[in-house]
Amino acid sequence: MTSFSIKPGRLLKEKQIILSQKHEESRRKIDSLNVGGGVSHWPEMEKMRLTATDIQTIVLMNIALSITVAASFYFVHGL
Repeated sequence: MTSFSIKPGRLLKEKQIILSQKHEESRRKIDSLNVGGGVSHWPEMEKMRLTATDIQTIVLMNIALSITVAASFYFVHGL
C-alpha cells in the first residue's frame, strides 16, 4: 500500500520545493557579496561613448559599403 501513496506528482513537487530553496539560498549569498565596489574598469568611459556625429558617420559608412558591395556583385555576376 505504501508504494501506491508515493505518486510522481508528489515527488515532482518535492523536487520543485528543494530547487526553490536552493535558488533562494544562492540568491541570499549573491546579495551579500560586494561585487564591483563602485570601481570602474574603464575610468575614461565617457570618452568612449558615441556622439550623434559618430552614429551618423557609422550609418552612412554602412550604407555606402552596402551600395558598393551590391554594385560590385552586379558588376561581376550581372543581373
